[in-house]
Amino acid sequence: SIILQRLIERRGDLVDKLVMAGAVFRANWKMKLFVYSARFLKNILPYRVMYDLFSLIILPKKNHARSRRIFRLQSRKLNTAEYLKWVALHKEFFGLLRRFFDQKLEKASLVVVGSEDHIFFQAAKRFVARQQKATLVIFERCGHVCNIEQFERFNQIALQYLLQPKATL
Repeated sequence: SIILQRLIERRGDLVDKLVMAGAVFRANWKMKLFVYSARFLKNILPYRVMYDLFSLIILPKKNHARSRRIFRLQSRKLNTAEYLKWVALHKEFFGLLRRFFDQKLEKASLVVVGSEDHIFFQAAKRFVARQQKATLVIFERCGHVCNIEQFERFNQIALQYLLQPKATL
């Protein structure tokens, strides 16, 4: 969601509609606690341990196992230096979230969230409620990475949304 919103800021002419799955709109206390803990533990624990812990915090349930596994596989592509850069960006990251949360969406947007996303779900609902051009779809029994947990349904809904004419939005 942050990358899409930055793209719209810089090159809005390239974007017609947005589809945001498992989007991050605000950081709740759980997310902030983890990030500040990561800053403290960055020189004590290996970054892979932190990523594994992060995946368990964000995706704690049994039905999130596939998403957790993919998250961990993707995190192995990063090295320690990249992880430390990510940890150092926390202030900028939280600032961007605050700024984007308060901005009005100029493009039609579909926001897809999992009902079991205990970190970002409420912020996504509040964000969509404030936006005239946003539509919220909630996937039951899904965590943060709902586009992986129910990928067939997500693909169907996203394609249907992207292919519908502007007049029907």
